[in-house]
Order: sequence, then C-alpha cells, then structure tokens
Amino acid sequence: WLSEYETRTIWGNWIIENRQQFLSYDAVDKAYFGYAYNQFNRFQIGPIKKRKHARHCLRILRQGLGLLQTGNLEVRIENPEEYFALDDMSDQQVSEWLNAEFIKTERLKPLSDDSLLRTTPNRRLATEILQEIRKRYV
Repeated sequence: WLSEYETRTIWGNWIIENRQQFLSYDAVDKAYFGYAYNQFNRFQIGPIKKRKHARHCLRILRQGLGLLQTGNLEVRIENPEEYFALDDMSDQQVSEWLNAEFIKTERLKPLSDDSLLRTTPNRRLATEILQEIRKRYV
C-alpha cells in the first residue's frame, strides 16, 4: 500500500499481489476498531501523551473505515493539520470529537456483505506462501 518500495523480492511481490487474500472484514473490524477503542481509553485515563493517543485513535478509525469501504489501506494522511489541531483543544473537546468520530465510523462502516473485503482470509494461500519462504530461507 505504499506508493513505492525501496526493495522488492519475489516473495514480497507475491505477498503484495495477494494481499487482498489475507484481509477479511472481521479481522479488520476487530483489529482496527478494537485498537481505536484502546487508544481512546488511554487518552481518557492517561495523563501522559494524551494527544498522541487521541491522534492515533483518529488515524486508526479513519484508516480502518477506508479499508472496509475500499479494500485499500491508505497509509498517507491527507490532512495532518487536522490531527494536530487536537493539541489546541481541551480534553473535553477532544473526547467529544472522538466520540463523534466513533459514531460517524459506525454509521459509515459497510456491513460485512457490502464490504469489498473477503469474509474470511485465505489461510491456505497464506500458509503456502509462508511455507515456501521458509523452505527457501531456513
């Protein structure tokens, strides 16, 4: 999902070409949104690095939503200033904004049947790729 890679191997290309096979709606949903809730909780209870957790929470929410909607992982943030604007807000304002983002994400999140992602990952292909890599390099 990077725009370019410094080094690409045969195995790396194989993984890149098949990356959609490894993604699944449930895995993305649990991993991204579970982690976002974790970051939100850290923001609420932690006195240290609160804004870092808030920015991370926002990024994860938006990245996960985009992945479910498009099937692509957008690594680059289009408007980083929006994330750093959290630094100028009170804790209450940040909390309200993040709550609104969670609500918006839930509203915009496609149902699993409507997502471009697979229902389950292709474990057979993942196993095959890993076994081939191990045979060659171990």
